Amino acid sequence: MRKQVTFLHLSKSKNIQEERDKNASGQLVSLKKGEKMRDFDASEAGPIDNSDTGLLISMLRFAALINRPMRDGVATPVGVSSNELMIIMALGGEGEMAGHEISELMGMQPMNVSRALASLSARGWIVQVTDTANRRRKPHKLAESGWAAYRAMSPQIERVAQFLFKTLDINERAGMAAVLDKLYRQVMKWEPDDAS
Repeated sequence: MRKQVTFLHLSKSKNIQEERDKNASGQLVSLKKGEKMRDFDASEAGPIDNSDTGLLISMLRFAALINRPMRDGVATPVGVSSNELMIIMALGGEGEMAGHEISELMGMQPMNVSRALASLSARGWIVQVTDTANRRRKPHKLAESGWAAYRAMSPQIERVAQFLFKTLDINERAGMAAVLDKLYRQVMKWEPDDAS
């Protein structure tokens, strides 16, 4: 029995949504705990909603689902939480950052950032550094043991990346990179009251 998993979907047509949620026998279905997701078959998806809201929902769905292979394939095997993994990757890629900067960059709640930083500090994987230009800012950076842990995770991170992107050809990869870069620049301009 083949199933289509639906996370979030706002559709102009309720019938389209119901068709996506039905299995071969016409019953509405959902993913049960422990079930594996199947490969997506675009021919079964029905019309693609490329409205602003439809694209946003698709991105939110993907952003939520990407955490699963990162958690199962990287975080859990090395004994860190998903939040801790994201912070390790942020500090490894961006350099030293304060908690509020991590929160903004990663879209994480400040309390979750604070807990993850405390846990990583207790492991000795990060250290707090002094910002001589702004004494109130409390940046963190990866310690040598944090860099070693990050390097040790690289094969698992690469395995997840290869799994995710193996179906994309070189043109799709280039297009995706360009679109993600453009969206990244746009989202970094967001202000809380921004409606334009």
